[in-house]
Amino acid sequence: MRLIPHNPGEYGVATFQNRLNRLFDSFLHENEFMPTTEPLWPAVDVIDTPETLQIKAEVPGIDPKDIDISIVGNALTIKGAKSEEKEEKGKTWYRRERSVGSFLRTVTLPVAVDAEHVEAIDESGVLTITLPKLEQERAKFIRVKAKK
Repeated sequence: MRLIPHNPGEYGVATFQNRLNRLFDSFLHENEFMPTTEPLWPAVDVIDTPETLQIKAEVPGIDPKDIDISIVGNALTIKGAKSEEKEEKGKTWYRRERSVGSFLRTVTLPVAVDAEHVEAIDESGVLTITLPKLEQERAKFIRVKAKK
């Protein structure tokens, strides 16, 4: 996995066009055996701890080399692709329901993070991204003293 610069505006029109195409295709083709071109949206959890933010994303069946993570301002973007298996000659497909294709998920970060020390680990299809908070974003606890 690698951190790369990302321009969040570059996907807006393409995503809208893909959704329109799927809408019209659904009216023209009612074949349940047609493979889906739905974009994959990994489910995410955002967890706040005193020292870090953690983002956990479900990415089953995706090779970690096919995942890119970028941070621009207060937005973290996870982008990747799930490859299609090669069809082997002599086999007939009766149903294809497993999703393939690319995905893109952007999460707004609620606090400033140290982008230089981000860690990303994929364990059993769950991607855990640990983002250390910047020192000024960490909570300061002040003890109240009683005056006697």
